Amino acid sequence: MLIFIYLFSLSLFAQTQATIATGRPGQSIGPNVVGSKIFQVQSGVDYAEVHRQRTQATWLSNNVFRYGITEKFELSSVVNYQIDEEPAKASGISEVQGGFRFNIFEKSKGLRPALGLQLRYRLPVRDQDYEINHAAQIFTIATNLVFNEKFNLTNNFSFSHDGNTSIPQYAYTMSLNYSLGQRLGSFIEIYGNYTHPQSNVYLDSGFGYLVNEDLLVDMSFGGGSNHGVSESFVSLGISWRSKPK
Repeated sequence: MLIFIYLFSLSLFAQTQATIATGRPGQSIGPNVVGSKIFQVQSGVDYAEVHRQRTQATWLSNNVFRYGITEKFELSSVVNYQIDEEPAKASGISEVQGGFRFNIFEKSKGLRPALGLQLRYRLPVRDQDYEINHAAQIFTIATNLVFNEKFNLTNNFSFSHDGNTSIPQYAYTMSLNYSLGQRLGSFIEIYGNYTHPQSNVYLDSGFGYLVNEDLLVDMSFGGGSNHGVSESFVSLGISWRSKPK
């Protein structure tokens, strides 16, 4: 999700954003890339609880690395480290992904949103507790529609596999973003997934604070209740970029 893409009106028309545009906070990603020769890191620490008959607590360090090849194309990778507490105790590298994003329409124009496509692969390079059998694709369509200086809407639609079965999973996000000033942005988001024959829906919200043009800190929280299972999480994160001199 790109909370700050449209924060400063003068930066709307630049391909490389005047201020950092990051996928944090929230579940949505934006359609734009980081810009040519820009290296960007998006990191966070999440604490989540799943309530069934017993409560399962999880700590997650999630890290996204992005590098712009051109103004329209970037490479990216994901490395997550997870700790599952009692009763199902496990720990280790739980997710490794690699792929790219391509921007088709940089800016929203009328009813036509900004548009980008992302393809990543889940890789079978993990610790034993989180092993998968083979590489599996995650294909995402990302859009962003600007309503005015304060509001914009980010949507994602994705198709993926888990690396263990041939059953596809479909997912969506809808994030309404609101600028609270030159440095502070907020969002509220609904997201969910469907894997035959079951669907899940969640809700989250949070804030991002622009420390400077290359550094953003964030916090978010959310959860959902589906099929007798209640889930909740809180997340703290930081995003920074390094620009060519």
